[in-house]
Order: sequence, then C-alpha cells, then structure tokens
Amino acid sequence: MILAPFRAASNARDVNCVVFTGVGDKAFCTGGNTKEYAEYYAGHPQEYRQYMRLFNDMVSAILGCDKPVICRVNGMRIGGGQEIGTACDFTVAQDLARFGQAGPGAWLRADRRRDRLPAGDDRRERSMMACVLGEPFSAHKAYWLGILTDIVPALKIDQFVANPLVETQRMADESALHLRRAEDR
Repeated sequence: MILAPFRAASNARDVNCVVFTGVGDKAFCTGGNTKEYAEYYAGHPQEYRQYMRLFNDMVSAILGCDKPVICRVNGMRIGGGQEIGTACDFTVAQDLARFGQAGPGAWLRADRRRDRLPAGDDRRERSMMACVLGEPFSAHKAYWLGILTDIVPALKIDQFVANPLVETQRMADESALHLRRAEDR
C-alpha cells in the first residue's frame, strides 16, 4: 500500500520531496467506483468502513509526510482524487488536466488545502465552491481557484507549445488586452 513509501520518504535523508502521480496521461485519480459502491458496499457496510479507513489512512500519510509532497496531475483528478491531491503541498498539472467532484455535496471534506487556508482568504471560498457545485473545471480555472501551484504544457513538438484544445477561462488573449490598453490612451 502507499503508507509505507510515504513513511520511508519521510525518514530518508537523501529524499528532498515526494512527487505523487498516476500512471499514464488519462487520469491522476478519479476516486472510487460508484457502481461498486452501489452494488457491493451498500450491502456490506463493514467492508465499506474498512475501505474508507484505508483511504483516510492514505490521505493522512500524505498530510503527515515530513517532506513536501508534489501532486503531478495528468488527465483527470475527480472525486476522491481531489481529496488525495489537495492533501499534497503543491500541485503541478498539465494544461489539459480536468478537476472536479463526483457530484454536488459529495466529499465536502475533499478540499484539505482549503482547510489549511486562513478564514477570509478568497481561495478558501472559491475552493469550497468547487467542492460543493460538483462541476468539472479546467487546469486554468483550478489555478484561479488556488488549487494549483503551476500549469505546464502537455504538448511538445521540439519545444513546448500552447495547445489550442486547452480551456484557459480567459475572456481575451494577450493581443486583445494590448489593443484595449492602446485605445484607453
């Protein structure tokens, strides 16, 4: 399981930080299998409790790691993946990454980074909004919400280039802002 590697990284003198990521480019983590929850765990509450204990222990291991933990997001980070990711100290995502919750009101404890922000911080309110509404959002919106530390391009052709499929949440590009400033003069 994942608990031992985090403890080992905490104790290792040659480790400066931990980079936590998923395998491949489809997803960091999409949380649990809701079909499995409905079909199996609904009839086996004790096993569901054990499953959630393991999940919570993993999140606690991330939070308790003595080294900075960087969440590297490729693809989706949804539902329980959000709780795992926001337990990390920093998040770096590719520009095509998608974020969100399983549904409105699901996993209200999911944003642990929000819990560590001081009351009155705008990021705390925006982060809670993302948890409660359950609407998926882009890496650029996640950055605006204060959930990401940085965004990196996923597309590389000899050098990293802006990907036209990336949703940036911008109302205007740099050239339009430059023209607007010129008109104001």
